[in-house]
Amino acid sequence: MVVDDQEAVLRVTRKILDTLGYTVSIFSSALEAFEQFSIEPDGFDLIITDFAMPSMTGMELCAEVKKHRANIPIILCTGYGEKFTEKDVAKAGFSACFTKPVSLKQLASTVRNVLDSGR
Repeated sequence: MVVDDQEAVLRVTRKILDTLGYTVSIFSSALEAFEQFSIEPDGFDLIITDFAMPSMTGMELCAEVKKHRANIPIILCTGYGEKFTEKDVAKAGFSACFTKPVSLKQLASTVRNVLDSGR
Protein backbone atom coordinates (compact mmCIF):
# COMPACT_ATOMS: atom_id res chain seq x y z
CA MET A 1 0.00 0.00 0.00
CA VAL A 2 1.30 3.43 -0.97
CA VAL A 3 -0.36 6.53 0.49
CA ASP A 4 0.43 10.03 -0.75
CA ASP A 5 -1.72 13.05 -1.57
CA GLN A 6 0.36 13.82 -4.67
CA GLU A 7 -0.85 11.87 -7.70
CA ALA A 8 2.53 12.13 -9.46
CA VAL A 9 4.29 10.54 -6.48
CA LEU A 10 1.73 7.73 -6.43
CA ARG A 11 2.14 7.03 -10.15
CA VAL A 12 5.94 6.97 -10.05
CA THR A 13 6.10 4.88 -6.87
CA ARG A 14 3.58 2.40 -8.24
CA LYS A 15 5.48 2.10 -11.52
CA ILE A 16 8.77 1.45 -9.72
CA LEU A 17 7.28 -1.12 -7.36
CA ASP A 18 5.32 -2.82 -10.17
CA THR A 19 8.56 -3.08 -12.16
CA LEU A 20 10.20 -4.72 -9.15
CA GLY A 21 7.43 -7.33 -9.05
CA TYR A 22 5.33 -6.03 -6.16
CA THR A 23 1.54 -5.78 -6.22
CA VAL A 24 0.69 -2.20 -5.29
CA SER A 25 -2.48 -0.50 -4.07
CA ILE A 26 -2.35 3.30 -4.10
CA PHE A 27 -4.38 5.80 -2.12
CA SER A 28 -4.37 9.60 -2.33
CA SER A 29 -6.11 9.86 1.04
CA ALA A 30 -4.89 8.42 4.31
CA LEU A 31 -8.49 8.10 5.47
CA GLU A 32 -9.37 5.98 2.41
CA ALA A 33 -6.22 3.92 2.89
CA PHE A 34 -7.09 3.27 6.53
CA GLU A 35 -10.65 2.37 5.60
CA GLN A 36 -9.41 -0.22 3.11
CA PHE A 37 -6.83 -1.51 5.58
CA SER A 38 -9.54 -1.88 8.23
CA ILE A 39 -11.59 -4.05 5.87
CA GLU A 40 -8.68 -6.36 5.11
CA PRO A 41 -5.76 -5.83 7.53
CA ASP A 42 -3.98 -8.98 6.41
CA GLY A 43 -4.28 -8.01 2.74
CA PHE A 44 -1.18 -5.82 2.86
CA ASP A 45 2.45 -6.72 3.53
CA LEU A 46 3.82 -3.17 3.74
CA ILE A 47 2.65 0.44 3.87
CA ILE A 48 4.58 3.40 2.48
CA THR A 49 3.04 6.65 3.62
CA ASP A 50 3.71 10.33 3.16
CA PHE A 51 4.11 12.35 6.34
CA ALA A 52 2.12 15.50 5.55
CA MET A 53 -1.36 14.88 4.17
CA PRO A 54 -4.71 16.55 4.71
CA SER A 55 -7.23 14.99 7.12
CA MET A 56 -4.81 12.37 8.52
CA THR A 57 -1.02 12.53 8.67
CA GLY A 58 1.29 9.60 8.07
CA MET A 59 2.00 9.52 11.81
CA GLU A 60 -1.72 9.27 12.58
CA LEU A 61 -2.19 6.60 9.91
CA CYS A 62 0.67 4.58 11.40
CA ALA A 63 -0.81 4.80 14.90
CA GLU A 64 -4.26 3.69 13.72
CA VAL A 65 -2.95 0.85 11.57
CA LYS A 66 -0.76 -0.45 14.40
CA LYS A 67 -3.88 -0.73 16.62
CA HIS A 68 -5.24 -3.30 14.15
CA ARG A 69 -2.01 -5.02 13.18
CA ALA A 70 0.98 -4.13 15.31
CA ASN A 71 3.55 -6.03 13.25
CA ILE A 72 2.92 -4.52 9.80
CA PRO A 73 5.98 -2.73 8.45
CA ILE A 74 5.40 0.93 7.61
CA ILE A 75 7.84 3.19 5.80
CA LEU A 76 7.56 6.95 6.29
CA CYS A 77 8.26 9.14 3.29
CA THR A 78 8.91 12.80 4.05
CA GLY A 79 9.37 15.97 2.07
CA TYR A 80 12.35 18.26 2.51
CA GLY A 81 10.82 20.15 5.44
CA GLU A 82 10.48 17.30 7.89
CA LYS A 83 13.56 15.86 9.53
CA PHE A 84 13.39 12.72 11.65
CA THR A 85 16.10 10.78 13.40
CA GLU A 86 16.11 6.97 13.30
CA LYS A 87 15.04 7.10 16.96
CA ASP A 88 12.04 9.34 16.12
CA VAL A 89 11.02 7.01 13.31
CA ALA A 90 11.26 3.86 15.42
CA LYS A 91 9.49 5.47 18.40
CA ALA A 92 6.56 6.40 16.13
CA GLY A 93 6.26 2.79 14.97
CA PHE A 94 7.83 3.09 11.52
CA SER A 95 10.23 0.51 10.13
CA ALA A 96 12.19 3.00 8.01
CA CYS A 97 12.10 6.51 6.61
CA PHE A 98 13.29 8.19 3.43
CA THR A 99 13.15 11.70 2.03
CA LYS A 100 11.46 12.65 -1.23
CA PRO A 101 12.35 12.62 -3.98
CA VAL A 102 13.40 9.01 -3.62
CA SER A 103 15.52 7.21 -6.18
CA LEU A 104 14.61 3.84 -7.64
CA LYS A 105 17.63 2.31 -5.92
CA GLN A 106 16.74 3.79 -2.51
CA LEU A 107 13.09 2.76 -2.78
CA ALA A 108 13.97 -0.76 -3.92
CA SER A 109 16.57 -1.33 -1.20
CA THR A 110 14.46 0.17 1.60
CA VAL A 111 11.41 -1.92 0.70
CA ARG A 112 13.45 -5.10 0.34
CA ASN A 113 15.34 -4.50 3.61
CA VAL A 114 12.16 -3.82 5.55
CA LEU A 115 10.36 -6.88 4.13
CA ASP A 116 13.37 -9.13 4.68
CA SER A 117 13.91 -7.98 8.25
CA GLY A 118 10.25 -8.42 9.19
CA ARG A 119 10.16 -5.12 11.05
